Amino acid sequence: MARQLEGKVAIVTGGSGGIGSAICERLAEEGAKIVVHYGGHADSANETVNAIKTKGGEAIALQANLSHPDEVTKLFDEAQQQFGSLDILVNKAGTGVGGSVAETDEAAFDKVFGLNAKGTFFCMKEAAKRLNQNGRIVNISSGLVVRPMPGYSLY
Repeated sequence: MARQLEGKVAIVTGGSGGIGSAICERLAEEGAKIVVHYGGHADSANETVNAIKTKGGEAIALQANLSHPDEVTKLFDEAQQQFGSLDILVNKAGTGVGGSVAETDEAAFDKVFGLNAKGTFFCMKEAAKRLNQNGRIVNISSGLVVRPMPGYSLY
C-alpha cells in the first residue's frame, strides 16, 4: 500500500504525549519523518520517537520553549539540519491554568498566552517562511474553546 506522506517532514509541537504523540505516530505510519517537539517531557518525547522507530519510521525529539521566538527559530533550524526540508507543521502544544478570574495572576496569563497564542503564532510564522510548496500548517485546539468550563476562563 502506498504511504501518502512518504518523504515528507513534519514538526508536531506537543508531540510528546497524548493526542500529540498519536499524531506523530499516525503521520509516521503514512511515511513522514517526524520531529517530536517537547517542552519539558524528554522521556515522553523519546518514547514517541522509539515507538515510531520500532515500526520502521524516522523521528527525532527536539526541545524548545515555544513562548520564546528565538527557541522557535532554533527548533526549525535543528529540524531542517536533521531532515533537510519541511512540509507539515502541526501545532498541538498547549497549556491551561485553572482557577477563578479573581485569583489569576500575570504569571499564569503569561504561561497560557505565551504557549497557546504566541508560540502557535511564531511557529506558523517560521513555517510560512520554510514550508515546501504545497506544505501544510494544522492548528489544533481543545474542546474548551467551544465549550468553556468554569474555572478555565484564562484558557
